Amino acid sequence: MTTRKPASAPTIFIILGATGDLAKRKLFPALFHLHQKHLLPNRFRVIGFGRRALTDRTFHSLLTSSHALPQKGAGRFCKKISYFRGDLTHLSSYSSLAQEISRIILTWNQCPNILFYLATPPPLYLPIISRLSKSGIAHTCSPQEGWSRILIEKPFGKDAASARAINRSLSSLFRESQIYRVDHYLARETIQNILTFRFSNSLFKPAWNTNYIERICITLHEKEGVRERGALYDTLGALRDVGQNHLLQMLALVTMNNPREFSCNAIRKERARVLGKLARPRPRAIASFLRGQYRGYTRTAGVKPSSRTETYFRITARINAPLWKKTDFILESGKALAENRKEISVVFRPTVPCFCPPSHSSHMHQNAINFLLEPKEEIRILFWAKKPGFSLDTFPASLPFSSHRQRALSPYEKLVHDALEGDQTFFASSEEEEAAWRFITPILTQWKRGKPFPYQPGLDPATLVS
Repeated sequence: MTTRKPASAPTIFIILGATGDLAKRKLFPALFHLHQKHLLPNRFRVIGFGRRALTDRTFHSLLTSSHALPQKGAGRFCKKISYFRGDLTHLSSYSSLAQEISRIILTWNQCPNILFYLATPPPLYLPIISRLSKSGIAHTCSPQEGWSRILIEKPFGKDAASARAINRSLSSLFRESQIYRVDHYLARETIQNILTFRFSNSLFKPAWNTNYIERICITLHEKEGVRERGALYDTLGALRDVGQNHLLQMLALVTMNNPREFSCNAIRKERARVLGKLARPRPRAIASFLRGQYRGYTRTAGVKPSSRTETYFRITARINAPLWKKTDFILESGKALAENRKEISVVFRPTVPCFCPPSHSSHMHQNAINFLLEPKEEIRILFWAKKPGFSLDTFPASLPFSSHRQRALSPYEKLVHDALEGDQTFFASSEEEEAAWRFITPILTQWKRGKPFPYQPGLDPATLVS
């Protein structure tokens, strides 16, 4: 890991929804580890905005009791954390928060940077953005000093129209350079390594196209069900929850053109370009896509008994570009499946003619490159080799690579640090989001007219494919 110096300007980090699951499981641990690594500004204040009646001390106790912060060793960091009680939908709360910020500015005697993190359910995004705008809280105290930025979690909207509405609302308050759309998969080491693997090595470049690659399978399998996310998940479904963002962003990274320069704008432009070339799925193709719901899902707290929300899907995408016109992109994800498995598998076309012994004439000798995220992160290359002995029989072998000999930054550590540094490379742009929704929305529209098939928890999706 390259060592970086902390941002020097004083900064206020405001977490809206500070008592929620995301803040406790991801944000506060990430901030604490950055603090431990001395990667936060010396003058740094976290304001947790929540509805519960808590003092600073009881909020600190909540963070340690929920394991968001360690029981021992968090004392110094807790001194940087204050709690603000308010209602995210009331303008008066934001006016009171502005007064709290003013008190901090007077203490520091310096105009700070302000970063807002919306750790809230997506339906609250538009109300929060509206209140931030009306209260003036997002404006820095001086045009020459400080910046304000906003981080928003996926899913960014629920369809193409709502995504555009959120973008319009955001653009009335923030410039695109101030907006950080979070997709934490983009911050994972193996996912970021795709670009280095593809564009820093000439080994596979001639074969990285539709003439050699038969299909690319992007898979996110989870053994657990939706757990305590029932109420939110039932408004989303698997395709909105991970398909529109995680899977399509991974598709963009394995298919985008070489950006030719190591810059944020160039990389995001190429991701957006390839997502914009996704073929709009036709009704007949959508009818062949798989959409399921595990048995027992409707008994989950917060889920409607008559819910038609999918907890599993398998769809096929195509890209309208000469480089990929004959390649299938198979996107699959689901809850309550047989195993935890998250990977991108690039499967090459069979070797023709194959240098194989006659006994192997019917075998499909196909190479593959797997970018594995779970159960462990590594890149694995599958190839064929001769078995030791007198025959020419072949067997599949692999070359693995793992970068986890050293502790990598967690995705949220990297996301928070990049936002503080002003690096948007691994955050989604408005063009990427809207292109993804243009592909996903027709599927969601057609799925409204049908029901997902039921499946038993522990399903192996391979049994669904002939």
